[in-house]
Amino acid sequence: MNRDHPRYDKLKKWFTTLIRRKSELFALLEISTRLTGSYNFQVLLQTITDSAAKILPHGASVIYLLKDTTFHVAAATSELSPNLPEKFRTLSLSDHPHICRAMDTDSPVILANIRKAELTAAEKWVSDLLGLSSLIYLPLIYKEKPIGVLLVGNVEKPYRFVDEDVDFLKTMANHISLEIEDARLFEENQRHIAELECVMKKQQQTQKALQESESLFRNSFQKHAAVKLIIDPDDGRIVDANEAAAKFYGWSQKELRRMNISDINQLSSSQIKAEIDKVRNDKRVYFEFQHRRADGSIRDVAVYSSEIESGGKTLLHSIIHDITERKRTEKERNSLQKQLMQAQKLESIGRLAGGVAHDFNNMLNVIIGYGELILDKLQPGNPMQVYVEEIVKAGYRSAFLTRQLLAFSRKQTLQPKEFDLNDLVRNIEKMIRRLIGEDIELKIVLAQDIGRVLVDPGQIDQVIMNLVVNARDAMPKGGKLFIETAVVDLDKTSAEKRSLVKPGKYVLLAVTDTGCGMNKEILNLIFDPFFTTKKKGQGTGLGLSTVYGIVKQSHGNIWVYSEPGQGTTFKIYLPQIEMIQEVVAEKREEVDLSGGDDKHILVVEDEESLRKLINSILLRLGYTVTLAADGNEALLLVEEKGLKPDLILTDMVMPNMSGKELVDCLRKNCPDLKVLYMSGYTANAIVHEEVIDHGSSFIRKPFTIGNIKAKIRNVLNSDDQ
Repeated sequence: MNRDHPRYDKLKKWFTTLIRRKSELFALLEISTRLTGSYNFQVLLQTITDSAAKILPHGASVIYLLKDTTFHVAAATSELSPNLPEKFRTLSLSDHPHICRAMDTDSPVILANIRKAELTAAEKWVSDLLGLSSLIYLPLIYKEKPIGVLLVGNVEKPYRFVDEDVDFLKTMANHISLEIEDARLFEENQRHIAELECVMKKQQQTQKALQESESLFRNSFQKHAAVKLIIDPDDGRIVDANEAAAKFYGWSQKELRRMNISDINQLSSSQIKAEIDKVRNDKRVYFEFQHRRADGSIRDVAVYSSEIESGGKTLLHSIIHDITERKRTEKERNSLQKQLMQAQKLESIGRLAGGVAHDFNNMLNVIIGYGELILDKLQPGNPMQVYVEEIVKAGYRSAFLTRQLLAFSRKQTLQPKEFDLNDLVRNIEKMIRRLIGEDIELKIVLAQDIGRVLVDPGQIDQVIMNLVVNARDAMPKGGKLFIETAVVDLDKTSAEKRSLVKPGKYVLLAVTDTGCGMNKEILNLIFDPFFTTKKKGQGTGLGLSTVYGIVKQSHGNIWVYSEPGQGTTFKIYLPQIEMIQEVVAEKREEVDLSGGDDKHILVVEDEESLRKLINSILLRLGYTVTLAADGNEALLLVEEKGLKPDLILTDMVMPNMSGKELVDCLRKNCPDLKVLYMSGYTANAIVHEEVIDHGSSFIRKPFTIGNIKAKIRNVLNSDDQ
């Protein structure tokens, strides 16, 4: 693409962001890969600091671990480690208030420009030593207890940490805290093994020393708190078992001495022999197995095995640790990691879809608008009329597709209201019955006193109808469809099992069918845009992606449960509003679609082709029109040139200044100024949580002449906004 192309900079910025996200994922992958092969504590810390530094353009990173009230350097970026002075290797909490604030609040502390930050002498000395221009302090917390701090900074010039940077570094810090503690525990176990092996080697030096220490060894073996077994490697027979083994397995020591290790280990006999040979050949000392107990329960165990000499025969001394809970925790952590990766993937696709849909909406508005203007000029019977009508119809169909993309990307503009979800279900019950047909039995079970939710009712209608259509298609031969509501309280434990979910009270909407169900492969893809199990021509694949986007943008969560042949359940959790307020029914006024009545409209739109179209439409409707390409030009016209428009029609997302920021500036001197916002979506940086202010008037792009004519008339005739 030519560098002078108007979209070159936008594409360049998009590719830069994509490359950055890729480097972040590689950094996290590098840490995880190192951990898979080694639990060496120092290697782990060095990998973390080097990987964290790679996230920034010119990064540097240091890890301090807390001991009493002093921080000690545990690792630093490879280029810094050899040159760190002794004074830098310990930090006092009292000299570093920014670190204290990060630890106290369990939140990152960001110094975007160190030269402008208020630093203590010690903090300035550290930043100067590292040559940092920007710095972020990330607390390392394990089980609500501070264990250290990760410093990540940028050298050469200040760096603006965006939300994605901070979120990623926070995720890395949480990951680091867990892995540091795991590595510490592993090294402690390794030290214990080394100590035990050292003792055993000394015992093997002479037969006399072995005989003298046999009594001590026997007592240590029998009374030791760890589960211990002595195994004959030739046949797998359990030669001896200590008291802790009897307590753990549920068999007496006498019974255990009559058993074979294959009676406990869930591997086959040939597999057990192969593992024993690894110990005999000094290839391995650590194993993870599943052991059966007397009550039939299966436990995950870690086994440390080494050879010992007894009576001239080589035996295996095995120390067994129950790691069932650790395995369960690891499984849950892996599950959460997969959920996070899926959410990040959908978020990336959503940002791309939202950006494309936003720009495409402007172009569609031009196509539809000029098409309608041409139709208005054509005489009845003109052969061109049919062609232009088809162009306008295609524009409408494309606009519907972009609305689905915007819903998936969570960039559509919501107009939320407080309402009872039960009322919404009752209102569309007849429509649902007509939609599913007579061969599907509908059962609606609504819980009492579910409270209210704050969402866009029109969007929730779309969510329910999409799920109902999917359920209908999954039951071609008929079946049952259940729609239920309930109040659920997700406590901290329940929320932690679901990625990115906050504990609290939720209103549950469940849609269940008795249809064909789905396998795991399909379940992993159902929210991906353009993925569909329907035949060609029966759907775009955006239905469930739209549902996902609407629910997420409404601060809710969605899960799906399904088995092949067992039907499917979609569960949607919407945050409950604690304080129920009376909802006053809106009064609808008849819209007068007469001419402009000499009203003056200031149009603020950065897209030139769309700005010209709006000008043509409003002039045709009889209004006086002034155009502005951005917020700064609009401010100049109103505040310095004295323009007094009756209405401002402004885009919400524009370079340098958003539509809302423009209106906020103008209303300082003109509090009664009437405003009509227009957009295909809103961005987080412009409108908080992607929701316009309550009471604001809004028109969605692309719009028709009739849409904008009616909307302007309503705003001009309203008493307030």
